[in-house]
Amino acid sequence: MTERALAPPRPTTGALRRLAFLLPVAIFGLVAVGPGIGLTRIPQDIPSALVGEAVPEFSLPPVQGRTPGLASSVIERLRQ
Repeated sequence: MTERALAPPRPTTGALRRLAFLLPVAIFGLVAVGPGIGLTRIPQDIPSALVGEAVPEFSLPPVQGRTPGLASSVIERLRQ
């Protein structure tokens, strides 16, 4: 027997075009499922270790060209 007789048949041009179209669509569908599930969850059901804890002390300098910076004391005032 020849090598050609043992080789699996090659897909037709139509099958390759269909695969070239469906493969990106399937990958997009799989990638979209993760954020889709995450966006449908209720935020209150997601546990967080920092809820109810005090804000850590920090002080950030202002951005160049702006006057106010950001500090933990500002966040504490907003929480009240």
